[in-house]
Amino acid sequence: MAAAATANLSNVRLDAFNDDNVEQGYVSHQTQFDINRVSKQIDKYSLACAQLPRSITDIYPQELEVCCHQDDAYDALRSFIVSQFGRSKWAANFELLRLPCTVEDIKPTEVLAKLKRHLPSGADCKINMFLAMFLLRLPPSIPEQVGSAGHTTIMAMVRLADRVWSFRGSPDPVVAAAA
Repeated sequence: MAAAATANLSNVRLDAFNDDNVEQGYVSHQTQFDINRVSKQIDKYSLACAQLPRSITDIYPQELEVCCHQDDAYDALRSFIVSQFGRSKWAANFELLRLPCTVEDIKPTEVLAKLKRHLPSGADCKINMFLAMFLLRLPPSIPEQVGSAGHTTIMAMVRLADRVWSFRGSPDPVVAAAA
């Protein structure tokens, strides 16, 4: 039974470093760590460091070494890399605002996933502004129904929006009737 809980580090497949969206890279790392049961900080650190480009490892050897010797080596590495190469909170929020306003051809669950990918690291998707941004990106017949239901969590809103979306089909019935 204990063998089943052992991490197999050779099975971990981390994405290459992507300086266009550093935060998303670390989200994908965590998925791989969970799948492969990697829980030791030093193992996570070693795997993540192996994916860093030489341009980073050559410029920041002392900083990477400091991270390595901390109890939370991987978390320290992630924080350092995000602070150096991640998007600023304002840049990420600006990207979020620039996403297309209505995305009619995908389910609300996928709309939410797109919005979450553009959230700045540590941002909260439970704030009213985020909920409003989600509603604005739904097909025209859905936001009023979902918004008037009085849900206070994003997941409750998404579940209802997905149900409404699946009943209405695609394209939006109002648009289809006008065509």
